[in-house]
Amino acid sequence: MNIITGFSDVIEVWPPPQELHYLPNEKSFLQQDTGGSINWHSAEPPTAGAHEIAAKDRLSIIHKVCTDKFYFWIGGEFSPQCQRRLYLDKHGYYLRISESGILAEANTAEGLFYALITATQILGKYPEIRACEIFDRPNCDNRGIMIDLARVVESPGFIVSLLPFLAECKLNQIYLYLENKLQFKSHPLLAHPCAWSHEEVIHLILRAAEFHIEIIPMPATIGHMESMLKHPAYQHLKAQNTDDHLDTDLPAAKEFIDSVIDEICTLFKSGYVHLSGDECPYLGADKPETVRKYAAFVNHMAERLRQHGRRGIIWGDMIEKYPELMQRLDKSLIPVVWKYGPMDDMLMPLPEEFVKAGFDTALAPAILADEPFLPTVERLTRNIPYLLRRTGMWGTINCMWEPRTQNLPVAKLGMAIAGAYSWMPFFQTDELMRRASLFTYGTDISSLYGLLEGYDFFGFMIKSRFGYYHAFELTCNNPLIHLKRKEVEEWIALSDRLHQGGELLRKQDYLRHKYPVDYAAFEACAALAVTLADYVVLMHKAGQAVNRGADGENLKLLALELRGFSDFITLTLQLQRKAWNHCRRHDDENFKWWFEDPLQFKRKCIISMADEIEKSMSKDSISLADRQFFSFEFHKGDAPEWNLWRIKIFFSEDGHEWRQMFFRTIPLWMSDGLTLELMPESSLPQYVRIESCYAAWHRQSDWSDMLKIRIGEIIPACGSIYQDIPLVPAETEYKIEYSATCIELSKCLQ
Repeated sequence: MNIITGFSDVIEVWPPPQELHYLPNEKSFLQQDTGGSINWHSAEPPTAGAHEIAAKDRLSIIHKVCTDKFYFWIGGEFSPQCQRRLYLDKHGYYLRISESGILAEANTAEGLFYALITATQILGKYPEIRACEIFDRPNCDNRGIMIDLARVVESPGFIVSLLPFLAECKLNQIYLYLENKLQFKSHPLLAHPCAWSHEEVIHLILRAAEFHIEIIPMPATIGHMESMLKHPAYQHLKAQNTDDHLDTDLPAAKEFIDSVIDEICTLFKSGYVHLSGDECPYLGADKPETVRKYAAFVNHMAERLRQHGRRGIIWGDMIEKYPELMQRLDKSLIPVVWKYGPMDDMLMPLPEEFVKAGFDTALAPAILADEPFLPTVERLTRNIPYLLRRTGMWGTINCMWEPRTQNLPVAKLGMAIAGAYSWMPFFQTDELMRRASLFTYGTDISSLYGLLEGYDFFGFMIKSRFGYYHAFELTCNNPLIHLKRKEVEEWIALSDRLHQGGELLRKQDYLRHKYPVDYAAFEACAALAVTLADYVVLMHKAGQAVNRGADGENLKLLALELRGFSDFITLTLQLQRKAWNHCRRHDDENFKWWFEDPLQFKRKCIISMADEIEKSMSKDSISLADRQFFSFEFHKGDAPEWNLWRIKIFFSEDGHEWRQMFFRTIPLWMSDGLTLELMPESSLPQYVRIESCYAAWHRQSDWSDMLKIRIGEIIPACGSIYQDIPLVPAETEYKIEYSATCIELSKCLQ
């Protein structure tokens, strides 16, 4: 008897089964013998989801009541015969394929449902199926994905549309990260305009149950609560010197969280609530106080859930930071070890430490975590497989965080890989992207994916001294982008690769016609990648042309190239809107913040640059290199660890009518700083205003020490044009005034 584990060259199933045994002494099964029906034996009828999956292969299900067994057969008539039911556990199944037909057995309705998924996969691929038997069960009972509604609001209809695919990946949980994106009836003031209603949640829960998928709520409860605590009626609940930490010592804070938990437990039917509880190191004034406050509040929430018959799940980073919490937290809690970077080995003892301390433990790799355009190949092939290659875990939560610059359809390959490794983590990783592509789309898009995923973008932006936040915000808007020679070569190579990916995508007629929503998402991501890379390349090229004093003909051609690129930016914005509308709330203002405003600003910069180049062809024009600009230097300030600072910058000629020039979140990691250069359209303005929209996590209003401002002029580089552009003080002086919410600069009287 041949025993195959993992992929087989003869029969390929996704996720790969735990065991596949070929039966060399039996003849193959021919599909024309199926009769087009599945004879289903169980106490309860199969779900609507089971009928839908069967219908994809033009099969109908005939239900026959059977009170003590779960099995179905296709083709000839069978009786249950499995001798290894204990091995199958809750979600496992036995499948036997022979000349007579297909027999499936399980211990539960869920197990029989997964047997159906495997059987229909095989029937859909092979007209003749080699005789075999499969003994299969998952590595863990809880296999989920996490969808972040807090940053960009996915539409309930789109999440519902994902359910059949997630079920075919043998995933059985969806975690919804909420913050203020649920219309809490107990706190109506907190609801975001695009927040999900109770009715939308209930529809998703009922529809998901048809595919044996559980919907698990994930409210913010201690940290990351800025979207709720910024409301005037709730600001008194903030911990001192933070914008997003709840002051857990306040009786009112416990009353607030109790009401949230009570409403969530009434609305959601899951036996679990993910309480978040991550990244709140400033909860107390010092380490002992933070540990005390954290343990007391988390245990209070665990007890509140126990009263509802539920269990709490929490992120494990605070326990990792403060190991003494391991002995102080309620053992009913399920800590989750989250590691999002690529992993090459299994030398990570934290999950085992949680288990030894008496916790059920979950693992959380990332499908998406601040990716530039698509989930990176590095993360999909070196994070998910290595992190999930563990046994004895309560479950897996495959995270998709903050998909601002992606639309979730592009993450389906990641979902497929997450499902496979959550089910059977020990199969080979060779050709993983190709095999995931074939399962997801029926065609190999691994080469296309590798060209478009833009993994190098992060490194290029850091090396090129651009501000980086979610791989989208090229915060250096100075038209004279000035790169070193090696940086130029890297950016050009990246641009060439992205253009190749775009060309390859346009040839994917099969993908365009069979998966139009997914194609639109890939198309939008490809256009955005090309836009951001080419913006850097073209602006550098323009800056060098000005510094070198290029001849008139070359300047004319460059201006035409810039204007053509501005049209491409407009097309990119249109493609982003089309993809957005497929899966997100149409009226979500995030589209304006993350796409419309930044892309229109870059288009404006490009057109202005073209105008300046055409002006420079006149002998009477002032060289662009002589223009003055502002240099804003952002520093870590007094933050003990790190911070994010969201700002708006406005220019004005009269101090009354302000024109916004800039809106970004500035990351200041550890001791790093960032220099932002902004060039006004003409001369330096009379007034400049910098507003602080949000600063995390260490301060509320005392942030002025994070900023230094210089005013200078751009000087043509001496010697090599790849040297850094030096800055010299300008004669114009500005008066600086600080307030709790903004910094204002006004020209001093001459």
